[in-house]
Amino acid sequence: MLVLAGVGRRALLSHWRYPDVYRLRDQLHYCYSGGRAIFLDATDGRYFCLPATGETAFLAFHKGDANDDQVGWLRSKNILIEPDGRLGHNSPSTRGILVPSEQLEFLGRPTALDIMAATMARVMVQALLKHRGFEWAYRSVIAAKAKHGSTAESDDSQDPAAIAAAFQATDLLMGNTNRCLPRSLAFLRLCITRGHLPSLVLGVRTNPFTAHAWVQIGNKVLNDTVDKVRVFTPILVL
Repeated sequence: MLVLAGVGRRALLSHWRYPDVYRLRDQLHYCYSGGRAIFLDATDGRYFCLPATGETAFLAFHKGDANDDQVGWLRSKNILIEPDGRLGHNSPSTRGILVPSEQLEFLGRPTALDIMAATMARVMVQALLKHRGFEWAYRSVIAAKAKHGSTAESDDSQDPAAIAAAFQATDLLMGNTNRCLPRSLAFLRLCITRGHLPSLVLGVRTNPFTAHAWVQIGNKVLNDTVDKVRVFTPILVL
């Protein structure tokens, strides 16, 4: 089974009434969860929903049935912009991600070196997130994966398990409650430096609204549990 974060913009554009006139603005991501359109603005890491009028307008635009007033409303709220011949920076959210069905098991005892590397990665990411914000995280992941893309290894390597064990050990000192984003970012960055290219997944759920982040390769969750992450609908995959 395949879940599409952002629902696949190329496919949608081919059916929309305004394919050559408007598109979602850069760095704006969305998914449907609990019957609502949930948006993520990657410029500041802000999640939001539209009011009833906007929800109706966006759904109509999605289906290709939007009228001029509805498109005008979406433009006035900076949801839609005129195209410039490219898909924009939010295109990573449109690629599919496998529904998680496996997780790392038998992590073993981490080495002191791995624990030190994991601790340093977490401290650095937390500091950078605090001072540079979500957009830095967004762009840095895209840049790092583009730079190291040719050195990716398959997920049958045991190195991700060693990294996971080290991060689990750092939780005793740094905690893991309400730290899913910086923890997952640090985990991903350490994986990339060791030649692995898993995905950072941001997901949401409603009633009540909650957001979560985890790292995944294929259908395997690397730094969390399947039971926890599968209740979230992916909104951004990097």
